[in-house]
Amino acid sequence: MSEKDLEHAWFYQTNPEDILTGAIAIEEGSCISPLPWPSMALEYGYAPTPDEYYSRLYNSACEAAQKSASNLTKTPDRQISHAIRTMDDYSRIENELTARLSEWLGDYTGISQDLQTSIETIATNSDHSHFDAHILSLHNQIVSLSDKREKLAHFIESEMPHISPNLTQMAGPLLAARLISIAGGLEKLAKKPSGTLQVLGAENALFAHLRGRATSPKHGVIYTHEYISKTHPRLRGNVARAFSGKLSIAARIDYYSGTLNPEVHSDLLAKIDQIRSRGESK
Repeated sequence: MSEKDLEHAWFYQTNPEDILTGAIAIEEGSCISPLPWPSMALEYGYAPTPDEYYSRLYNSACEAAQKSASNLTKTPDRQISHAIRTMDDYSRIENELTARLSEWLGDYTGISQDLQTSIETIATNSDHSHFDAHILSLHNQIVSLSDKREKLAHFIESEMPHISPNLTQMAGPLLAARLISIAGGLEKLAKKPSGTLQVLGAENALFAHLRGRATSPKHGVIYTHEYISKTHPRLRGNVARAFSGKLSIAARIDYYSGTLNPEVHSDLLAKIDQIRSRGESK
């Protein structure tokens, strides 16, 4: 056993009784090819028996994995993914409860009027029934959900320029956060090809196309951006390709450097104008 080989061993200069030092060595170490680590560990004096060596290796590896997973889940892009999903949950539940309340009020009052007017009528009615209290309580829950959704949206809007400045400038904070969430993080988004980014959020339509049951989707969640939604349907496919291409570049800049590069957005605007003007001339 040479000193050079020993320097590559994960147990080299670690405390056998301290799992954390072994975990750090595993996390930070590297080796081109495996060596007979168990016999080297016994010769080095790290462990008295092979079973003890494997036991310490197992404990150190588990600690390293747990530490790595903990660091991964605490990253800002991971937290913003939870925030945008929670905001979408608030919105979905709010819409479902609003539809339920509207249906309930229609049957209860028998009057065709807007939701807010019906609630005000019930709230100011001096002759309350036991149904009134539950209807007003449901309305209060909807208002509370709306407030929470708006506060969370403001939080995302304030945080996203620090997490992903180029993507935020180009797509807007909410869409940028949603793309990061769907992709599974900024790193994964940065490593996806632009064609994949283009259809993020349209997985069901894409799978239906792959089964031969539908046409290929031109865009996914990026459709919500005005660059696409306000473009003539005939040109949306071209704009979606240009948009997703620049979004992909923006995500890579954000992940690898984190510095704002306004030229990427300027190039996109010029490309979209070119596509639209060419389409209008035909």
